[in-house]
Amino acid sequence: MPALSPALGVVGAALSRALTYTAMLGLLVVLSHKLIDVSLDREALLKSGAASTIMALTVSSAAWTTSYKLTLLPLYLALGALTYLLLLTLTRTLTPIDVELLKNLQKDNKSSST
Repeated sequence: MPALSPALGVVGAALSRALTYTAMLGLLVVLSHKLIDVSLDREALLKSGAASTIMALTVSSAAWTTSYKLTLLPLYLALGALTYLLLLTLTRTLTPIDVELLKNLQKDNKSSST
């Protein structure tokens, strides 16, 4: 994977990291399956993968259109987050239970930081 960094620069480093984390997840699932019953929601994984791909294409095209201006980075981030959340909502991948879990995590995070 490190070979991607010199060849593609920052994009190569990002791809290398994403591939490494994907491989680590796969290895974790395979090895932990021997100890515990691991079940993954394949439909949710596929939908979130598709949403991630569409989000990446959207942000990449917006960045390309605006000549990759660093000053627009906050807008690229906001566009990516909104696109991803919108796609998760439209595909019904993000459920009310998930939203409640996120709210509870946020509350727990705030209380532990004070």
